[in-house]
Amino acid sequence: MQPIITLIQDYLSAVADAVARVQKDIGADLVRQGPGGGRFPRFGNLSDGSEYQFHGIGLSVESGDIDVNFDFGTGGRYDGFDAWSLWCFAKQQLDRYPTFQDKEDVDEALRHLISERKVVGSTNPDRDRLFYLAGSTPRVL
Repeated sequence: MQPIITLIQDYLSAVADAVARVQKDIGADLVRQGPGGGRFPRFGNLSDGSEYQFHGIGLSVESGDIDVNFDFGTGGRYDGFDAWSLWCFAKQQLDRYPTFQDKEDVDEALRHLISERKVVGSTNPDRDRLFYLAGSTPRVL
């Protein structure tokens, strides 16, 4: 059985990898600005064969069997998570995360981490409803 903290760390690692691949192909400065104004396509293929799609305030990158989908937080942060994103990530890997195949189990485990102050909410909840690992260094575009 994998603890929720392992799921969070694996998810954040997949997000960081996805951001790095998109930045490599599109360019870090352009990704920071976003696809608006025709700077680059909102969706497409990366040189490694994976597919990306910018949506709302987030990004989805599909590579093989794993699709990592996340929202950008305040100031371009990409180290945030919520129960829905963690659950979607876990559902793709039943063997690795059998405990987190039901969203309610992810919700409960996340609430427990919040009560222990191992996970904190955004400092700007009007803009960003994501959670972050307490004491972590922000990852920003």
